[in-house]
Amino acid sequence: MESKAVLPCVTLGNPKPDVTWLKDDELIKISDRITILDYGALKIHRIQKEDAGMYRCVARNSFGLAFSKPVTIEVQTPARLLRVPKEKRADYGSQITLECNATGNPIPTITWLENGNAVSGASVEETLVEDVILSVLKVTVTKSALYTCVASNRHSSGANTVKKSARVIVTDWR
Repeated sequence: MESKAVLPCVTLGNPKPDVTWLKDDELIKISDRITILDYGALKIHRIQKEDAGMYRCVARNSFGLAFSKPVTIEVQTPARLLRVPKEKRADYGSQITLECNATGNPIPTITWLENGNAVSGASVEETLVEDVILSVLKVTVTKSALYTCVASNRHSSGANTVKKSARVIVTDWR
């Protein structure tokens, strides 16, 4: 989904002030994606993660300059799986490890399912590295099953869930 932002900047002055914009206290570079409209508003097309930050408009004429109050843009993104669990074969009673990594803003939560239900008797280790959640499921297997990694977050356009499954085939013990 393509998003855009329009930040207004109302100016008064004689002579009419020129308007520029700062992002994180640096002058914004105008491009085909980022423009200043005739009335001074900043328009950002196809918002990207890098557009997050603090914005201020600056009005300048021969008598001086004035800064607006800062406004913050937070860019939210739906949950996305970066690493998915892989199919495995395991001996009866052995411990297996499945991995799943996801990203998004806000950071997604990861849930593990076994044949569509909560996994019982398992341990999950989660680590956050920058904006990626790394989830490792450790479980002792006694039967073949379908394990599913479910990553979800709630962002400005609603809730979002992504999932990926892997079959674990348990070989019978002798």
